Amino acid sequence: MPYFHPVTSVYIHIPFCRRRCFYCDFPIFVLGNRTNPATFPPVVEYVEILQEEISLSQGTGKPLETIFFGGGTPSLLPRASFLIFLIRIFVNNAV
Repeated sequence: MPYFHPVTSVYIHIPFCRRRCFYCDFPIFVLGNRTNPATFPPVVEYVEILQEEISLSQGTGKPLETIFFGGGTPSLLPRASFLIFLIRIFVNNAV
């Protein structure tokens, strides 16, 4: 029987949405339509904490095969946030 190595991956949960979809069971924070996610304090704080958590994590020494952003609506975050996330993941995990 062949051995299949476990996939090394990172999942980053972005818990912000404009509204809750009827089928959604994920833990999310509903922003509504009037909030600018780039300046809304809970979003800014979450991004800062997540960046710090990524920086503190230690890689497995194996290259990552998958990086997945999900949860709520990741596209609500500013693009610069994703660049910082990816750089920090790369530094810690040798993607």
